[in-house]
Amino acid sequence: MTKFFTKSIMLLACFSALVLSSCNDDAEEDLRMPDVTLKAGDTYTIEKGTNWLSADPLIATVSGNSIKALRVGKTKISNNTASFSLTVTPKYNLYDDPCMQWGASTNVVNSFMKGYTMLEQDENIVFYSGNGIAEMYAYYFENGKLSSSLVLLDAESYYSTLHSFLSERYEFLGQDEEDYSLYYISMDKKLAILVELYNISDVLYAGVMYFPYEGDATNMKSQKQRTNFSSKKMSFKVCEEPHILNQFHSLIAK
Repeated sequence: MTKFFTKSIMLLACFSALVLSSCNDDAEEDLRMPDVTLKAGDTYTIEKGTNWLSADPLIATVSGNSIKALRVGKTKISNNTASFSLTVTPKYNLYDDPCMQWGASTNVVNSFMKGYTMLEQDENIVFYSGNGIAEMYAYYFENGKLSSSLVLLDAESYYSTLHSFLSERYEFLGQDEEDYSLYYISMDKKLAILVELYNISDVLYAGVMYFPYEGDATNMKSQKQRTNFSSKKMSFKVCEEPHILNQFHSLIAK
């Protein structure tokens, strides 16, 4: 009798362990979440779990079980019991980034721009023809060191799309109320981006200037004022005509 009772207890214990193990396996299986890839601007509904949070709200936000992809990058989506990786890819691809190796020499920039045709080079500026939507790249040097980069696009064709292109990669700080320049900053607060309109040989261009971020918008304006991309062959005149500025301002305000 005692032996039978002992064997029964042992069998019951083994059965209970198997049941618990199976339940735990099922729970772990239920909490396994696949990694997700979205385009900037897209949404995604998480089908399992609650109380989800995004590790980087600048890349993606979560409301309830709905993810909103905001900017290009990677972040972790998690709750108390599970997590998965979210990758946000761009919806817009207008041009390749210019060289942004601040402090680099002209030789380094020339090597970076291999495959592009150099149009002009003087003491402070180097110009290259663009490739596709980007019609021209320009680099400004202070004391022989790269301090800012410029990409030029046809304003009539790409101005509104340009704002979307930049906004899904950088944080939009706002628009200058005086000259309608657009200001952006990288998510690591190391890169500043300024967009303004240029009149070059009676053609209107959107100029995207990249330079190191130095702490606040005042310094961004200061950098713009001391950078002059005009050369012997090319005159860069910032557009100051109110009716044109208002026209392009309305494209961003929509």
